[in-house]
Amino acid sequence: MTAFRLLALETTQGVCSVALLDQDFCLAHLQKTSSPSHNVASFLVPWIQELLKSQGNPALQGIAVCRGPGSFTGVRLGLAAAQGLALGYGIPLFGVDSFSVIQESLAEVAYPLLVVQDTKCQSFYAAFYETEQSVPHFDVIEEGHPWFSQAQTWSMDPTCVIEKRGKGTHAVVHQLDAQGVGEYVRRHWKDAERFAAVPFYLKPPNICGVR
Repeated sequence: MTAFRLLALETTQGVCSVALLDQDFCLAHLQKTSSPSHNVASFLVPWIQELLKSQGNPALQGIAVCRGPGSFTGVRLGLAAAQGLALGYGIPLFGVDSFSVIQESLAEVAYPLLVVQDTKCQSFYAAFYETEQSVPHFDVIEEGHPWFSQAQTWSMDPTCVIEKRGKGTHAVVHQLDAQGVGEYVRRHWKDAERFAAVPFYLKPPNICGVR
């Protein structure tokens, strides 16, 4: 029986990462700052080859990739690389949105819940969950938005930060990585409706300076 191996990619945010997972563990993980995001194109494929070679070039059963929201260039590069690999290997491709991965990774968090991502372009992507099972409401927090100043404060710490806002609403700022993407896909491997290998954007692409 062929051992389960899943390759995961995350290129949508300021830190690019790739990971190889089996049915229980993360076997290998590489991470690199990718700012500006177009630098990803220069190292992503060689980096994947390096990771797979370090593990004996195992047979893969699937490719997991974050489809956004995030850097326009990063989203497209990650999806293009994942699509090429899935086609070349003849294996399934699983596209996941970052909000779903982050929400499910949080243990014992209170609801309502606001998940915030720093776009590095003077704005933030947000998903508001009324309950754990509710469909999220997506928003872009920009200057003038009532949560803009608070979002700037939250984004100072790139790790998972939970703060109470008012009565019961919690805000979470979280740095996504390929291991988290892979673990999400591994948990929901047979639930095909969760996955779509298409870009997920909350605003049109634009060019801006990176903070």
